Amino acid sequence: MFWSNEKLKSELPSLINRYNLNDVGQANYTLHIGNEVYITPNGDPSRLGKDRQIALANNQFFEIPPGQFAFLLTKEKVTVPKNALAFISVRARYKFQGLVNVSGFHVDPGFSGKLVFAVFNAGPSTVTLSEGEACFHIWYADLDGNSDTPVQPGYDRLPPKIISKLGDTVVSLSSLNSKVNALEKMVFRLLVTATILFGLLGSVIIKNMMNGSDKPAVEAVTPVVQQSSETTTDK
Repeated sequence: MFWSNEKLKSELPSLINRYNLNDVGQANYTLHIGNEVYITPNGDPSRLGKDRQIALANNQFFEIPPGQFAFLLTKEKVTVPKNALAFISVRARYKFQGLVNVSGFHVDPGFSGKLVFAVFNAGPSTVTLSEGEACFHIWYADLDGNSDTPVQPGYDRLPPKIISKLGDTVVSLSSLNSKVNALEKMVFRLLVTATILFGLLGSVIIKNMMNGSDKPAVEAVTPVVQQSSETTTDK
């Protein structure tokens, strides 16, 4: 059974560090973006190596381009009792912008630490967020007993092992579209240049052909005139 607001409020001191009662919503608690994020490059060679792993100042903005992944660390440290299970989600207002949670939707019993959300911008526009922004929800539900399965320790910062699994760039539809547009412009310029060059070359060839056709005609007339003169003199 999912926990009600009343139970959440009574359990908050053991669940969320630096909790705020104002962040209790409809049977959920609102989590915020922490001070570290990782964003995959957008495929532009000039931006490779830039804006990837970022240490954020208070309220600092950052952007997730269309078609790119990001790892977002929560500001809060979360604890899940061994007799409970937690469910997590990106808030609806960000889903409507195209931000999709791809890291999973639950937190194991016995977990303690900051949460890492892996998100993907499936929308057509850049999603702009900031440190401290209320971006996630977490719900708690009871189990019928304690779970004694070992749980990996939680995070205090973004772990290098998950970042290293991503390549230097993620090819997205938007970046492919930009590259196709650039290629189309290049091909168009080449076609225009080739048309001009072929036009100039054709003009030169035609001019040479015309000059070449005039010369034999003149040379052919000259012997005829000379022959006519000689005939007249003989008479």
